[in-house]
Amino acid sequence: MKFLKITSLTIAMLTLLSIVVTTTSTVHAAENVISIDNSVSDNPNTIMGLKLDIIEQNNLIEFDDSEDIDIQNLSQNQKNFILQVATKSTEQIDGIETVEQQAVAAEYILGVFDSNSDYYQNPLKAQSEMQNRLKEEFGIQILPNLNSMLKSHGLLSVGVLGAIINTGLSVITGGSISAYVKKKGWNALVNALQSRLMTTLKFKQLGKIIGGLSGTIMKILDPGTFIAEQIDNSRFDKIRGNGWIELW
Repeated sequence: MKFLKITSLTIAMLTLLSIVVTTTSTVHAAENVISIDNSVSDNPNTIMGLKLDIIEQNNLIEFDDSEDIDIQNLSQNQKNFILQVATKSTEQIDGIETVEQQAVAAEYILGVFDSNSDYYQNPLKAQSEMQNRLKEEFGIQILPNLNSMLKSHGLLSVGVLGAIINTGLSVITGGSISAYVKKKGWNALVNALQSRLMTTLKFKQLGKIIGGLSGTIMKILDPGTFIAEQIDNSRFDKIRGNGWIELW
């Protein structure tokens, strides 16, 4: 009987603790939201834990899936959200340690999708200029021997590619892969990534890799880095698992 009482008490305490932790996590997550959506979702997972207003999200989901991504076509609230995703995603770039460095890196990630930037649809140029500015302002070298690597291999780091994919995915899905798939289906997402990210990344095998992931990426907080790592370790990459994507 004593054993049963202790067990029941333990279960009750663990249940209470679970409720407290869940509530606390929800409060902290809300602090990062640009426009809070109070509706209940079947799958609360969103890219980088950030969530856009449901109306703005639906507008992005319903956007023409055959059109190249250009943030100039977005509303100001959508732009702010995409910038926040890009900024949060730069945490995965080797060498990025401070919020100031993240802010600088995010400018170049976002510029890949901005028709007004000098590196629109040119991730390699964005990566190179990002490195130059980070070195000039903070004295950090996030991409060793970048110039020689770019000339010989057209290399893009897994961290940079992951941030770019997260940003592009957020424009396509409104920040929620599960919401997009629920509305349009998985095949529609694969096709959208092929048609809308292909021009930007110039990586023809992206759709095959995405298709092979299936519903996995709907459950991952940072799908961009996960996909970039899958590419780096795939047969489509010239040197597997070295932290770099050989684009050609």
